[in-house]
Amino acid sequence: MDGKPGQIIFLNGTSSSGKTSLAKALQKRLPEPFLHLTLDAFIEMLPRLDDPGLFMDMVSGMNRAIRVMADEGNNLIVDHVLIEDIWMNQCLELLEGFSVVFVGLDCPLGTFQTFGLVDIVGD
Repeated sequence: MDGKPGQIIFLNGTSSSGKTSLAKALQKRLPEPFLHLTLDAFIEMLPRLDDPGLFMDMVSGMNRAIRVMADEGNNLIVDHVLIEDIWMNQCLELLEGFSVVFVGLDCPLGTFQTFGLVDIVGD
């Protein structure tokens, strides 16, 4: 590490909106290496999903891990789902002063139809 903080590409969007596909494509095309840090990887660390407090603590820990990884000079592509305002506010506070590009990905209705989720989002 040369003491320079890493750059961050922050992908935010619903499940199946294309965050992971975009992250992998960026990793192939960007001239410098970028690590892909995903909310899914942190969720897989949980022993169970039925504890909202544990889940909220895990997301807060992930948000702090983004800062630590970038502090160490790692370039990051973050794959996140900022559902709660508190998560966005925490990320904004933790990443102040870093070079961050926030990218919001929307999911077209056809994607919801493909996965049988149209009843959740409506017609």
